[in-house]
Formats: sequence, structure tokens, C-alpha cells
Amino acid sequence: MALKVPQDIVDIQLSFVNPTQEEFYYCTKRNQLFSGGYGNGKSYGGSMKAITLLSTFPKYKIAISRYRAKDLVASTMATFFKLCPPELYNESYGGRRNDREGYTRLINGSEIEWIHLDDYSEETLRGREYNSHLGDQMEEVSEGVYITIDSRIERWDRAEIPAHLNPEHFPKNQFTGRPMPPCYNMALVNPDSFLHWGYRRFHPDSPEAAKYARTHAYFSASTHDNPAIAQSLKDEMLSRDPAWVDRFYWGKWGIAGGAIHYINPLSILSRADPGTGHTHIKQDDLAKLLDVIKRDGIRYRAMDHGEKAPTCCLWFAWLSPTALHRNYGIKSKGVHVCYREYYQPDRLISYHRQAIADLSGDETYNGSYADPDIFRKHSQKYGGRWTVADEYMDKKINAPRVNWSPADNNEMATRSAVAELLTPQVDVVHPITGESPSPQLLFIKLHAEYPHGCSRAIMETQAAKHKRIGSENGTDIYSDERDPNTDDHAYDPVRYYAVMPKSSELPERPKVIPQFSFAAHQQRRRMNTYRRIGTSFYGR
Repeated sequence: MALKVPQDIVDIQLSFVNPTQEEFYYCTKRNQLFSGGYGNGKSYGGSMKAITLLSTFPKYKIAISRYRAKDLVASTMATFFKLCPPELYNESYGGRRNDREGYTRLINGSEIEWIHLDDYSEETLRGREYNSHLGDQMEEVSEGVYITIDSRIERWDRAEIPAHLNPEHFPKNQFTGRPMPPCYNMALVNPDSFLHWGYRRFHPDSPEAAKYARTHAYFSASTHDNPAIAQSLKDEMLSRDPAWVDRFYWGKWGIAGGAIHYINPLSILSRADPGTGHTHIKQDDLAKLLDVIKRDGIRYRAMDHGEKAPTCCLWFAWLSPTALHRNYGIKSKGVHVCYREYYQPDRLISYHRQAIADLSGDETYNGSYADPDIFRKHSQKYGGRWTVADEYMDKKINAPRVNWSPADNNEMATRSAVAELLTPQVDVVHPITGESPSPQLLFIKLHAEYPHGCSRAIMETQAAKHKRIGSENGTDIYSDERDPNTDDHAYDPVRYYAVMPKSSELPERPKVIPQFSFAAHQQRRRMNTYRRIGTSFYGR
């Protein structure tokens, strides 16, 4: 049902700066997320909706939160009270406003609890009861805290339905039999990485969004959509760093706060519609690129192994200047293409070995590198110390062997090398678009027509960010250390590849044994022997 402003309590004038803000205000789905650029109206719209709920339903209770107390008072609370008429909390009629205690009571008995989440634990929040929650800048809040707050709304049972709205039209609490007012969990966010819970749960492009769609609604508007912002300010904002403009002006997801890398759209080769912002690659161009990789690409593999955590293997190809000139007719510094991805959690090494071998097919590689940790001897096996790398070569495991070399895991060196490859360079010509400058590192994105393309490698590289150590004057301060709470199972292989020793020559192709030769006869005998003892031929 549409929310109506209680004109009999106080005259509140509604005005919307853009259609998205109005859609958010009238939305009745339980979980709502309003995203986008700075000044797009999300805080204003959230405050209007909260004031309407509080003033419409007597004894309604809402939590309004932000991560830091200083920002809660200076920004969120200031916006709310700029909109909320003082008559609603007039102490002469039973209202109360105490900013120090973080408490507001309206004259109709409705309450606001102002909470800052930087010193709240999930255990503390579990004891709270609210009708609704409005969270500002929720990109700073963990998914665990969001879920805990979500479980506390619809718990406050003292709110009343006014007679003019006819309480019989509202659903009733199955235990108390009392009519229930509308309850919402409203999150206001600035866009973050694709791994953020806000994107995964709400964004229509997220693979997970479908399972939440019945109760979740997503809204987004850019700074450009607010006519109240002066054009001179918009022009100044547009002159800033491209990553900043994409995230905070246009409201694009995929760029984390304190991000280590910015992936230029030219780096992502996508079969999706051109409107996605990535480099659109036609099916014929994709087929040609894969053929060039097969014929002229100098190929490598990089892996990060996990036990319960995901194991990720990425396939890369180095296309030399000669290969680019021969196949695309361009004079360019060579490019690197990440053309295949394997990402699988909670599987045995035998499963990973078989899957990696199947995806590799008959390809040959100039190098296969893995996390150096798998070469450390952690356990006892066969009477001696044993490594994970040994497991990938164990003949007794019924799956093809994969021989890994230890990768260079120097954090700063590998991170810097990735940044170099992602930065557009004037001596690099993009093989698909012909544009220059262009990044050297390209990713073929996962698509229905190319199911083994990259997904997690792109997301995790974009999500890699510096560890936040504090803030000053409202600006976050980051250390050089990488945030350990961000997934890196697919980012680490990108780092390993960036510093791999590269060869300029194609690997020697395996010799083909003539079908009726003596060598072929010996090979068939060996295969029959392995079958008799129940061991895969690949375990020889």
C-alpha cells in the first residue's frame, strides 16, 4: 500500500529531486537498497520515508544507523532534522530530542534510536527490537551486522494503526493478533566492489539477486540526476580521477573504497550488451582471439589452492608484438589475455586435478605456477614429509598429474606489476577495438556463449583494497597493507602471473607417435597394465 503523509499531525511537503527517489519512497518491499553517486537524494529520500512512518503510526520504533558516531551526528542526523518539523518532537506535547543519548521521541509516542555501528557487536544488536531500520552509508558495514539488524526489525509490537487507515486492512501478528504496520530494512549505500553484500543481494546484474528478488528492491541514481546540484559542482566532480567519477558521480559498482586497482573497461572483453560499459566483443572476434591464443599464444597457468576455501586456476596467454602484427595487422607492444578460469570450493585435489586437466586439453604451457605455500612440507605421508604440490603429482591419485612451480608471492612487487599491466599505455594498441592507449592485460569475461570465461578474477582484482586504519576530517585513511577480509582466491593468481618469467618463444609441442609404430605398441601395453591394476594411465 502507498504511504500517506498524516496531514492531521503536521503539514509535511513532499518534493522529490528525481524519479528514483520517489520510487524508493513508495516502495513496499521489505528490504530496500538505494545506491548511487554523491548527492543523488538517497539520504533525503530515506529521511522522508522514516519521518512518514514515524508520524503515521503511533508508537512506531525505528533505528537509524551509520558506522561512525561522528558521521551519524554531522551528516545523517543533520539531514533528518533539517526535514523533520520541530513540532513533531515538541517537548510541550510529550516529544523529546536528545542527540547526546541518541534518542528521539515524537509527540505521538514513536521513537528513534540513533546507533553508530563501529562499536556495536552482533551480540549487542541481537537484543534490540524495531519496526524498521534506516542505515546510511551501509557499504561500511559488514554483511553479518546487516543480517543481524535485519533479524531485529518487525520485532517491536507496540506500534498502532490509526483508525483512519482501517486496522483491518493490515496483516496481523500470528501470536498477539495485533495489526502490524509496514516494516522495512532500508540501506543507503555508495557503490563498492562486486563482492559487497549490497551488490550480491540487490543488484539486478548479480547472479545471487534472483533468490532475494521477492523481498528485495534495488534503486540507483547518479549525481547527474539531481537538478538541485549546481552545474559548476558537477563539472568539478567530473574532472576528478576516472575511478572516483565512476563510483561517486555515476554510481557504478565494482570499485572498492581504498581500491588498489582500477580496471579500465577496455580490459574486459564481454559478449554482453554494449551498454554494460565493457569492451563488447562480437562472437566472430572472440572466436578469432581464441584461435590466435591457440596458434600463436605463449600460454601459462596460475593457481591458488584452497582446502575449504576455493581453489582457483587461471589460464593466461602472452600475445607478442609479432603475433599481434601477424593476426591483427597492428604495431603494438604485446598484450596478456586471461582467457579461462576455474574456481571451485570444497573439493578434493583429485577433483581439481581432473578439472584442470580437462580444461587444459592438449594445450602446452611455458609455465604453471602456484601459491608457494603448497610447497611447504606440512604433513606426513608415505613415511616422510609431504606437500600439497606432491599431491598434485601423486601417481596413486586417479587423476591427471599437474606439475606446479612455486610462484613469486611478494605482495608489493606483484601488486605493482598488476597495476602496470592494467594501466593504459601509449605503445599498446587494443587488438579488438584498435584503440590506443590501451591496457596490456585483458580478461575474456564469462558469458553463456563462453562458460569458462573470467568472473571471479575480474571481481576480486577490482575488490582488492588497502586496509582502512582510521579517518581524518571525514576522509578514510588507508595503510599500504591489503585488507585481509577481502576474497583473494582469484586475485592471487593474477598477481602470480604478473611477475612470471615470460618467454618469447612458443613451447615445443609434444611429439605425435605414429599409430602403428613400435613406440605406439609399447604405449598401449603400458595403458593395459595400468588398467589391470586399477590405476589411471595419467598416473604413470
